[in-house]
Amino acid sequence: MKNLFTILPLFFGSLLMAEEPSVTAQPAADYIRYREAKTAGQPDVLETAVSRFQKGDHSIDLISVVHLGDAAYFEKLNESLKSYDIVFYEMVGGPYTEEKARLSKQAASPDDNLAQVQGLQQMAKSLLGLEFQLDGLDYLAANFVHADMTADEFSAHTEKGNGVSDLITRALKIAQSGNVKGVPATEAEANRLMSKVMGAVLTGNSNELKRSLGPILAEAESFIIQLEEEEGTVLISRRNEIVIDKIEANLSTRGPGPKTDAVLYGAGHMPDLEIRLREMGYEKSDTEWEASWVIEEGANQNPNAPNLNDMMQQLSGLMKMMNPQ
Repeated sequence: MKNLFTILPLFFGSLLMAEEPSVTAQPAADYIRYREAKTAGQPDVLETAVSRFQKGDHSIDLISVVHLGDAAYFEKLNESLKSYDIVFYEMVGGPYTEEKARLSKQAASPDDNLAQVQGLQQMAKSLLGLEFQLDGLDYLAANFVHADMTADEFSAHTEKGNGVSDLITRALKIAQSGNVKGVPATEAEANRLMSKVMGAVLTGNSNELKRSLGPILAEAESFIIQLEEEEGTVLISRRNEIVIDKIEANLSTRGPGPKTDAVLYGAGHMPDLEIRLREMGYEKSDTEWEASWVIEEGANQNPNAPNLNDMMQQLSGLMKMMNPQ
């Protein structure tokens, strides 16, 4: 039970991923953090970073984002994203279109592993009382440029032992080691945390659920460093290569003068992207933090939480992904 619980926040939250730096690379900073209130009446906060990198007259902001966040978080992001010349965004499968927006609201095949992950995320949305990234952000904005794998590219990579079920199997092995910061190291600790989580789920207390999962999500990068290993994975390093290629290709076609661009990707991608930008000669100037979850003191009753049967079906689907035989 401990091992299963260890990896659930990665799928319920945002599939946060980051690649392990090379021996010669400068360590990159965190791009997600959890801050507990220091005084009574103040909220706990899960925050994501916006870090600026400069090279000559070209600046790039790495805007880390969680897939599930407060509505106000996405509203603020939408407003700030209007100021960039180009926003390079993640989306496996190709650019976001009005047709894709329509299809995303329809039920996907229950046999599709990616659809299973999306189902888990939707369940997490209901449990936590948060908004989903695709619903909250304006991906049809004129300055948005797709910078991710197509469906064919993703399939080609996952056929090489890099599929979702393969990564989950690898994640379970890492969890079993007990060396992941922020994750329960013993069965007793895991049971206590699981009791808190299940109590929050069954009572519909979304604030307590956020307080239980937020600290784990904030430490997810150390987990993913081990998950990526030396060769990297299709979820992080391969996709980050595409981001850099897109940035360079667009720069080569644009005229002279100052340019301000952004990379809008999951928080776990950012440490590796920071290393890549530094190696290209970009220098980090400043970092700002945005509140993605604001968790008020006390309980919060969530009227839209899924029922127990729905949750069990989703977890059953996850177990099938981990044991496809």
